[in-house]
Amino acid sequence: MRRTWNNWMDLVVIGCQPFLCYLQFLVYKQMDQQEKQAVALQNLRHYFHFIKFEQTVGHMETAVTVYAHLCELKNRTDWAWKLYQQSINNNAAGILLIRLFTKHFL
Repeated sequence: MRRTWNNWMDLVVIGCQPFLCYLQFLVYKQMDQQEKQAVALQNLRHYFHFIKFEQTVGHMETAVTVYAHLCELKNRTDWAWKLYQQSINNNAAGILLIRLFTKHFL
């Protein structure tokens, strides 16, 4: 029996390019390849710069949340905090913002 989803907000939806950068970063972090890890993060930054001029790009808040998580993994909690705040309408961002706050400020 196939299950149908009535509420798409229960799903994570992200564009393929930011998700690819996210996965590359995580793999290179696990492999301790810092140069390639930096390139993956830079590619995600370039994606955000490029899409400023695109009107058809969707799921931006999820991509920003992913970028914030990578900043958090790089111990850039200042950037992560700002990015999580920008994507606060994303369900996950609110939870991650609380987690970041309690982890670093309490």
